[in-house]
Amino acid sequence: MNALKSYKTIKEIQIVPDEHGLPETVYIRLFGFSKAITAKCLELRTDKKDNINYLLLDRLIHSCSDVGFELIKPNHERVLYSVSGCYISELSKTDYIDIVNH
Repeated sequence: MNALKSYKTIKEIQIVPDEHGLPETVYIRLFGFSKAITAKCLELRTDKKDNINYLLLDRLIHSCSDVGFELIKPNHERVLYSVSGCYISELSKTDYIDIVNH
């Protein structure tokens, strides 16, 4: 079984800053959905190349059965994020998620 089949696939993550340049609104487009998910950005951590390593949102964008997300970047690079949270969604960049013990 391919472990990536348990991931929802993200087409695009767009982060819109507020008037002070701080991340405020996040738009996430999932494959298979016509509308973007909108959430407030509570915390954002990026690497030196501005790749998202950690994203904390003000609402749930996942269900309790979701183990993570797979982002497919324009260069076809695949980035995995584990996801957790009961009232919010917390995405953390990862190399692998053990879906058996999730």
